[in-house]
Amino acid sequence: MTLYPMVRDGNWWFSTGLTPDEYQVLPSTVETLQRLFDERVGIPGVHFSNLTWHSLWRANIRMVDRYRNGRIFLVGDAAHVHSPAEGEGMQTGIQDAYNLGWEIASALRGAPDMLLDTYEDERLPIARQLLESTSARSQAFMRPSSITQTVTNVTTSKDAFADTTQLSIHYRGSTLACDLDEATIIRAGDRAPDAPGLHASNGMQVRLFDVFRGTHFTLLVFGCQLTLQLPDVPNDFLRIYTIVRPGERIAASDGALIDTSGHAHHTYGITNEALILVRPDGYIGLTGGSLDSDPIIDYLRGTTGR
Repeated sequence: MTLYPMVRDGNWWFSTGLTPDEYQVLPSTVETLQRLFDERVGIPGVHFSNLTWHSLWRANIRMVDRYRNGRIFLVGDAAHVHSPAEGEGMQTGIQDAYNLGWEIASALRGAPDMLLDTYEDERLPIARQLLESTSARSQAFMRPSSITQTVTNVTTSKDAFADTTQLSIHYRGSTLACDLDEATIIRAGDRAPDAPGLHASNGMQVRLFDVFRGTHFTLLVFGCQLTLQLPDVPNDFLRIYTIVRPGERIAASDGALIDTSGHAHHTYGITNEALILVRPDGYIGLTGGSLDSDPIIDYLRGTTGR
């Protein structure tokens, strides 16, 4: 007989059915737990005994109404606490920290203070959406009639609550998201996708995630006519890569990448020349279809003070 966990009168019980007519509520005693273990696990020779303590667990669901107060910033569990139903708390906190970290580093190097306000603008809505989805799933788990459907949705990738991978998170509309035109399919604020099959001038095979790795800005220049005139900057601040199709001529340099399989052009929706500026946290800051250095310089000055 299948047992289903449920909450009744503020305590955990186990029901033997999914509908009220089928309920045979059993308390959370050692005998019930033994029965549940035998039914779900079925390992012979395992016996529970001497239950000395058990308690009712309740999800602590809350979040702050702001992430910044002057020089004080809240990150991770200090800013949002929620049900572990989706298991997304750690990765959300890490993304909070990375989003804030590169901005604080830029502010310490001279970036305008208003840059730090974008941390709350971008991350607080993400936390709000997370609490909504984890709360919805947690409530579904508490309803015996929904358990079977919820588990089915998770195992068949038909989860209606959230993208638990968080790969769909974006910052479109943020003050740090600048689309100069409609030349690219990818938009500023999107997570910069990977592209394998690139070859450097020395023949080594690389992928975009390799060139993004670090704490620097990355400028992808699609096109063989390199006309950008950017000021000299340290390599740990901005790295520039020119991406060309096979057969296009370009002067050999450490920043020349041949898109052998065409994956990069396809993924970023590039049909002509284009610029893609990727932030240190792996999100796109600027897109444009013209190889003009002025927008890049203006964007970097606004976000780094340089």
